[in-house]
Amino acid sequence: MGEIISGIRIEVSEGLSERIFAAIELRERKSARLRSFIYSAFSGIFAVVLYFTVSLAGSELSRSGTSQLLSLVFSDFQSVIINWKDFGLSVAESLPLLPMIYVVVSVLALVALSASAITNIKKVRQINNYLKHA
Repeated sequence: MGEIISGIRIEVSEGLSERIFAAIELRERKSARLRSFIYSAFSGIFAVVLYFTVSLAGSELSRSGTSQLLSLVFSDFQSVIINWKDFGLSVAESLPLLPMIYVVVSVLALVALSASAITNIKKVRQINNYLKHA
């Protein structure tokens, strides 16, 4: 079977396009597997990081005295309502913001990496199903 493209005759063997598409699918599968492995590994790392940031935030929160201020809401609610501006500012000042930011960033990174890992795992499964039925 031959085709002529701009004056040049090209011989194409039978099944060449199928082999090319199969090779492309295999490369995509390898790439998706590698990406899913990398994203899964980083998800695991960030799960450990999240554990440590939550423990750091918890210890800083207990050391900051915020829990003592918040206990006023239950013990002396009337005073909290009367002095709500000062109470709110005192709570805001006593919050350990940096550890809380670490927790939020760790959670967002973990969610994003896990979503990417799941997406790539689904892609690998789709390619595997395609190759089984092709």
